[in-house]
Amino acid sequence: MTAKDGLEIEVKFRIGDTKPYEEKLEKLGAKFIESGLERNIKYKGNGLEKTKDLLRLRTYGGKIVLTHKRKPKNHNPDFKVQEETDVIVDISENAKKILERLGYEKSWIYEKRRQIWILDGVEVLIDELPLIGNFIEIEGSEEEIKSTAKKLGFYMKDASTKNYGEEYKIWRKSMGLPKEDLIFRE
Repeated sequence: MTAKDGLEIEVKFRIGDTKPYEEKLEKLGAKFIESGLERNIKYKGNGLEKTKDLLRLRTYGGKIVLTHKRKPKNHNPDFKVQEETDVIVDISENAKKILERLGYEKSWIYEKRRQIWILDGVEVLIDELPLIGNFIEIEGSEEEIKSTAKKLGFYMKDASTKNYGEEYKIWRKSMGLPKEDLIFRE
């Protein structure tokens, strides 16, 4: 969500219950920003699979954001680093039409319940996803991420740079299930 100088740097940690982390963030003086349901539509086509670029339409907090991400040529593999470009659009149906007319097609939809916190200027996201579980994402500079992870009781050796699509693929293969949208069904 927060890209500094066009670069998004993050790691994530798998967690169980979110409550202890909410309480810990409060004790550490973190500022709660907002929470809500986030819906993401990932697109494919026009060579995105070959370049491994991401094209996504996200709705969250009353905003609709079209995002393009790509990996920079050189980056630290201990962190998920991506060049990120966002644009806010006013009507998601029109954005979908434009993408489809340009030859992109929906490849996958995934949802999460997201809490956004700021701890010492660093974004800490608590994500609850259907089926695959709960995660904390930390976004900032490499040093900020390391420091924040330590404050929250995480070890960097346990950090993941996988995206939620990769996490879901691992989970569904372990369960012997086909790919489908990862959405809340309640």
